[in-house]
Amino acid sequence: MADFLRKTRIPAAVLVCALCVLPSACSSTQNQSDDDKLTMPETSSNFEGEHYEDVVTRLESSGFTNITTRKQEDLITGWLTKDGETESVSVNGRTNFSTTDEFDRDAKIVVTYHTFPSDDTEDEDVKNDETNSSSEEKEEVQRNDKHESDEDKKTVSSQETATQDKAAMETITVSNNPDLAALLNGSDSGPEVKSFAEKYRGRTIEFDGYTAAVQPHEGYNTRFDYLILAGDNGSAKGPSFRFTNVNYADLHLSDDAPDTFGVGLNIHVKAKVLEYDSSTTWFELEPVEISMR
Repeated sequence: MADFLRKTRIPAAVLVCALCVLPSACSSTQNQSDDDKLTMPETSSNFEGEHYEDVVTRLESSGFTNITTRKQEDLITGWLTKDGETESVSVNGRTNFSTTDEFDRDAKIVVTYHTFPSDDTEDEDVKNDETNSSSEEKEEVQRNDKHESDEDKKTVSSQETATQDKAAMETITVSNNPDLAALLNGSDSGPEVKSFAEKYRGRTIEFDGYTAAVQPHEGYNTRFDYLILAGDNGSAKGPSFRFTNVNYADLHLSDDAPDTFGVGLNIHVKAKVLEYDSSTTWFELEPVEISMR
């Protein structure tokens, strides 16, 4: 040190003072930085239930500078919850904090409190809060509108689906379906027959017809193939409907059906559409219910 002083010609007293001042300056800078951060005087839960004006005063006394209030006009009698009672305190959007959490001096603090609905007058703090939260409210309204629109679409879609399901379950008759009426009065083959079979596959149709032919199925004694034509016995119009490989029970006959279900019987047919074979012109049906006419 002595050699250093001789070489630099700096008086020792001056150097000592400089060394003493340096830590103080550093300490002052550090304290100034620490002063930009503040801790809460109370936890978030302790603020709840206090009068909002007292909460604002305590926050301002702690050094916070950006405090607004928001009233929640939900009181009716004021018996359980008092007018002006704090609902919540949020700091930069946080509503849960403790006395050890640090925040900037200018952190955005919103004190929400309960009050009675107002008619024409507004408190100045509400005006300030509305200015600060107007954009948030607009976004919330837009979200609610979109949600309601989506819900409306879902309701309409559900109603349409229910209508479609009901239509799919409805039995097709000549009175409620022009396609079936045209089919039964048309030819026994052709593209219109195939189109009907493909369009209504799996649906149940109902019409008046008769047993035009019966034969054992592939040599069996208890299983048969039935040719069913539309109209009364002896008519020849519409497709060649067929019940293939069925027994007596499969026909689901009414109680007044004869013991032998043979040729020439006028019947009322209720059956499910299976398929149409263009090469054989057979229109396959699955019997649902057969009754006598």
